[in-house]
Amino acid sequence: MKLLPVGGGNGVVKLFAVNERETIVLGFAMDVAAGRMHTQLDESGMRADLDITEEDVEDFTRYFHSVIGNRTVELVIDGVEPVNCEVVIPVNILPQAPEEAVAQALERFRQSKAV
Repeated sequence: MKLLPVGGGNGVVKLFAVNERETIVLGFAMDVAAGRMHTQLDESGMRADLDITEEDVEDFTRYFHSVIGNRTVELVIDGVEPVNCEVVIPVNILPQAPEEAVAQALERFRQSKAV
């Protein structure tokens, strides 16, 4: 994935991690002043304007539900120590087992393509 700066202010840098096909976007905020990194689940997702594949659905759903279920994310960049990211879970999201969530998401995706 590529890590791209997309904005910032008041000591916080917003970053997106984008997969090679640019179909999945994962949001992060680096709070430089506090020395912390945060996930931005509400700014993460799959790009609707591109051709999404089953692999995209599986990868993003597994990431999303793993983060919610485990409440941990580790940002790993070659040659640099891993960075633990704090996770803030939106209140309207219920945790689900990642494998169960992936199976359901893939089924919904396949049904949407069959129409």
